[in-house]
Amino acid sequence: MRTVPTVAITGGIASGKTSFCRHLSVFLENTEWFDADACVSRLLDGSEEVRVETAKVLGKGVYVGGKLDRAQVRSRIFSDPRRRVQLERVLHPRVRKIWMAQAVRSKAVGRKFVADVPLLYEAGWETACDFIAVIACSSAKQLQRLTSRGVCESLARKMIAVQLPMEEKMRRAHEVVWNNGPLQLLTEQARITADYLNEHYG
Repeated sequence: MRTVPTVAITGGIASGKTSFCRHLSVFLENTEWFDADACVSRLLDGSEEVRVETAKVLGKGVYVGGKLDRAQVRSRIFSDPRRRVQLERVLHPRVRKIWMAQAVRSKAVGRKFVADVPLLYEAGWETACDFIAVIACSSAKQLQRLTSRGVCESLARKMIAVQLPMEEKMRRAHEVVWNNGPLQLLTEQARITADYLNEHYG
């Protein structure tokens, strides 16, 4: 009987993880998906306990009219590393608990489990994975993509700098997908990855 795997997709900020996962889902069979960023958003918006703890860490004003001001969050956690670490202590254990529970349910019914987890290595969660694909690109490309989304250059550089270096993530991966080129190439790499996973894990 083939092993039912836990697969992680990770990489640097603005490296193209979300786009890769979207294309991968077209080709991958018998799979359940987990999105760590979406899980964080649900916790920040929907968990009263998390909302209270977040306001304690980041200060008043991060929730405006009951809604999280994400621009304020970015500004505060990247200008004060202590706040970023404290917020991660609030969020990471909860995200991991939800992730692991979903992975167990997926494996119980024989489905591959794929998690899009941007901070996989930073959080020390790679030991829970059977296969890890790192979506990588140059730092210049990361900066270009972030600034094109309206992030100022100084903040974009800080966002890149706080993550584990791309080279280290690439070194620790089972597969590296280089995403400096056109979308067509990323689509083809997603197909190749899906073919491998379908062949080895069913």
